[in-house]
Amino acid sequence: MKPTLDLPPLWLVLFAGLLWAQAEWLPIGGFGVVGRMIGIRLIVVGLSLAAVAIVWMTRARTTVIPHEIPQALVTTGPFALSRNPIY
Repeated sequence: MKPTLDLPPLWLVLFAGLLWAQAEWLPIGGFGVVGRMIGIRLIVVGLSLAAVAIVWMTRARTTVIPHEIPQALVTTGPFALSRNPIY
């Protein structure tokens, strides 16, 4: 039996919702425009890294889905620096 909430996009949506709720109902102080710009840049870098990792896995003709059987071990590109840069 496969877990139903073990996919990174579902976890991302869940935690983004929790962060939004915390910011709305329990604000702990703002970081202003600079903090927002840093946050947006970190999100863009993270999503870009995940996209590049998916491209490398597609080139190797292996799956991106965690519970499927992989067809290849990718050790180049972003995988040379991190075991799984998508996570």
